[in-house]
Amino acid sequence: MKCRTPLDAIQWKAAILESMNSVGRIWLENHPYGSTFPVRRAQSVQWFVDGRSFMEHAANMMELAREEIFIAGWWLSPEIFMKRPPVEGNRWRLDEILKVLRHPDHYLSSGTFFWAHHEKLIVIDQLIAFVGGVDLCFGRWDDCRHKLADCGSVKISEQQNICLGGDFSMVCFSLS
Repeated sequence: MKCRTPLDAIQWKAAILESMNSVGRIWLENHPYGSTFPVRRAQSVQWFVDGRSFMEHAANMMELAREEIFIAGWWLSPEIFMKRPPVEGNRWRLDEILKVLRHPDHYLSSGTFFWAHHEKLIVIDQLIAFVGGVDLCFGRWDDCRHKLADCGSVKISEQQNICLGGDFSMVCFSLS
């Protein structure tokens, strides 16, 4: 670091040492598992293993949104049902929860090229965030049983079975 005067250098050194010995001390200590970050206790975080619990919780939080919901992902299917089976009509369909869908404009003439990353991110009102894990798309909804089809048949009549809210990358058969 270059300083204009020797006094500036002394003051900078004192400020850096003060920071290292107070709020910065946490970064100089050894942390579990060789991490560079300290363990943080009493944080409001939750782990999700299955698509069902993730999508249900995300839908509940989206319902609380007042200003904005930002979603970034590799694949987004607005037609998916966040809560299943869909016993309340289309209420829990993603495109019904979201009031406006905005896709960025990507045109070759603008110099912006089509690209995608694999991060999965949902931020609600810049207060609640879901980071990593599951794209909001077909083929991601599952539960602890990890069945090939995500819902049972709903009988409309004796001759017809349908799979409402089905994940269309999975197959639903009527065996009757």
